[in-house]
Amino acid sequence: MSVMSVKKTVPSAGNIYDNAVDDIVKGLEDAQLKVRTSAKYSMNNEMIAEGNMYLNVKRSQVESLSKDYSPNWSVVRMVVGDYLYTLQDFYSNTNWVELGGGTLNSLGHVMTSGYIRS
Repeated sequence: MSVMSVKKTVPSAGNIYDNAVDDIVKGLEDAQLKVRTSAKYSMNNEMIAEGNMYLNVKRSQVESLSKDYSPNWSVVRMVVGDYLYTLQDFYSNTNWVELGGGTLNSLGHVMTSGYIRS
């Protein structure tokens, strides 16, 4: 096998990075489409508890998919993108910060009906 043929089969670090970012963006785009189907995906209409449960499901998916014998990292990154979309929508679609709420340490991290301020 020649050096040139090896170079063609081994992806560059830049390509790996670009593909990883593309996967996360795909997850964000897919999440954006779901917003139309339920307010919990964007935490609109005071659906913070439902959005928190959704984030917990996504977090569990990331953990479970990452622990597979041979993880499909592309799928893991897409789920991370979905998670990040809903997480950032909490701060975009509520007035939590304006009310002095700070960071919700428990959001998407533990099943909770109450929220903990930091």
